[in-house]
Amino acid sequence: MTGRSPVSPSRAASFGAALLALGACAAVPPPETAVLQPLPPSGLVGMAGSELPQYLGPPSLRRHEGAAEIWQYAAPECLLYLFLYLDQGRPVIRHAEARDRRRRPADVAGCARAIGAQRAAARANAAGG
Repeated sequence: MTGRSPVSPSRAASFGAALLALGACAAVPPPETAVLQPLPPSGLVGMAGSELPQYLGPPSLRRHEGAAEIWQYAAPECLLYLFLYLDQGRPVIRHAEARDRRRRPADVAGCARAIGAQRAAARANAAGG
């Protein structure tokens, strides 16, 4: 005998269930806390619209203008406009523009990185990180 009192089967089962529940919670983070991926070196033009959320999150604004669907992303220092056109039935980015807050042309890649960093920081703060 070791001097310890035996653990009841119901208490052991409750403890095991609690561990399984905790493990399930930690296994897959919810989408809103997922880390955004760094932008690909090839840039945004040519990327499918379905791929954008993993890099930039959802757009701030979406609108249709003729055959184009325009997605706008906003950061404190710039606005990013992505022009998507259907290609074999799926929206694909065919043109990208960035503007600073004074509406002057800005670097597309730099603006996209700023938006990605801002969104990633907001998700981390929302997750308590």
